[in-house]
Amino acid sequence: MVRCPNCKKGLTEADIEKGICPYCGYSREETTKSTQPEEEKKKEEKQIKIASLGKRFLAFIIDMIIISIIAGIISAFVPELTDEEMGGLAVFLGLCIYFPFFTSIWQATPGKMAVKIKVVDTNLKKASFLIIVLRETFGKLLANFCFGHLWLFSNKDRKEMWDYLARTLVVEK
Repeated sequence: MVRCPNCKKGLTEADIEKGICPYCGYSREETTKSTQPEEEKKKEEKQIKIASLGKRFLAFIIDMIIISIIAGIISAFVPELTDEEMGGLAVFLGLCIYFPFFTSIWQATPGKMAVKIKVVDTNLKKASFLIIVLRETFGKLLANFCFGHLWLFSNKDRKEMWDYLARTLVVEK
C-alpha cells in the first residue's frame, strides 16, 4: 500500500495516477516515489492481510447465533412477542447494540474475535466510536436495501458498502 508521505493516509491506484493526495493535496512527485527501503515495504505488506471471505462469513454466522440466543432469552421473559416482533428485536439488538458495542470497544464482535479478524480505519488504526456507529447501523441498514453485500466481490480489499461509507477495512489480527 502506498501512503502519502505528508499525511500518511493510504492512496488508491486512482489517487496515484492523479498525482495528488485527496486528503492533503500533496504533489505527485512525492506520492509516487517510495520513501521506505524495499525491506520495510515488504514487512509492512506482510503485516496487513485483508480478511478472507470465508472468515468474514463464519464470523457473521457466529454473531447471528449469539444474537439469536440473546433474543431468545429476552423472548422467554416476554412470551407475548410475535415472530415478527422477535425478528425486529433481533435486528435492533444486532444493528443498534451488539455490533456497535463490540466493534467500538474491541474492534471486533465475538464472531470476528473467534476467527481472528478485526475492523480498522484506512490508516490501520482503531476507528472512532462515531465511525463504528455509522458503519454498523446506518451503513448496514442501507446496504441491506441496496445489495451492499455484493460489493464484497467487486474489489481486492473485500470491502462491503458500509466499509466504503465508514472508510474501514476488515483485516487479519
